Amino acid sequence: MAIIHLLSWCLFALTTFATSPSWLNDTEASGGNEQRSNNHVERRARARPFYAIAHRVLTLRGLDDALAQGANAVEIDVTSWPTGWWADHDSTGRSARETLERMFQVAAGRRREGKNLAFIWLDIKSPNKCNPWDPKVNHCSIVGLQEMARRLLQPAGIRVLYGFYGSAAFGVGFDYIRGRLNHNEALNLNGGSGEIIGRFKSSNFHNVRQRVLSYGSNELPKEFGTCYEPTYKTCTELRQAVNSRQFGKVFGWTVTANQWTYAGRLMNDAHVDGVIYGPANSDFYNTDITRTAFRDVRDWVNKKRDSRYMASARDAPW
Repeated sequence: MAIIHLLSWCLFALTTFATSPSWLNDTEASGGNEQRSNNHVERRARARPFYAIAHRVLTLRGLDDALAQGANAVEIDVTSWPTGWWADHDSTGRSARETLERMFQVAAGRRREGKNLAFIWLDIKSPNKCNPWDPKVNHCSIVGLQEMARRLLQPAGIRVLYGFYGSAAFGVGFDYIRGRLNHNEALNLNGGSGEIIGRFKSSNFHNVRQRVLSYGSNELPKEFGTCYEPTYKTCTELRQAVNSRQFGKVFGWTVTANQWTYAGRLMNDAHVDGVIYGPANSDFYNTDITRTAFRDVRDWVNKKRDSRYMASARDAPW
């Protein structure tokens, strides 16, 4: 009988202690979950803000449409006329939409209401039209443009990107802005990586954080390339610009409807900081084209949550 009791006790001990206690398993599981959570937090901390920039926003309705879709920045083409600055893409007079002052006032109001508007990108069509050194034409000069942006936008928390393209990147307008940026402002030039690095250096603009390169086409598939050519192709130039570390931000343009693949290549291969999206050759409104283009950009960002997130107005772009 004693032998039977001894054997029973041994069997009990083996079955009880051969298996880890439940509290130990719970602790190990908790540790694993905590580790996974920490890894996610670390990856999220390394994620970069991404900008979906609404293209050619020239009207108050277009501004509201862009913000309602989820754009976190807008691009406005601006032209100087004797009456002042206008939202105007073609610079023909008949193409003028709203006064820029009204656009700025409404944008500032929307930001104060809580809309997520991080910055306004000004595509400056006529930076040299009025003499910045003549106070009598201050209202239509680059001086007046910057003063208006600082008076209306920046107090509301909206930053400004001054864009100069082609011949507009030379002259008194560019020179004035280049030497007078504050921490809420940045300077944009459009072109290939090597060209724009050289242009910034030759103009003695050395603050990398406030240098912004853009490159692209209204027909994005045309000359897009593989992203890995020696030079020239759109995706390659953007990738090389990012890799050069000579720019605070690199933006591609213009992603329109049904260009999911190209949006993905710009994000995954070129690693751009944002894209202009919307209609290729018309004003921005809430249409199937703009909705589809935004959805494609947003969906790519969501697929890359460990490395990207849609920027908020609290993120400082420069």
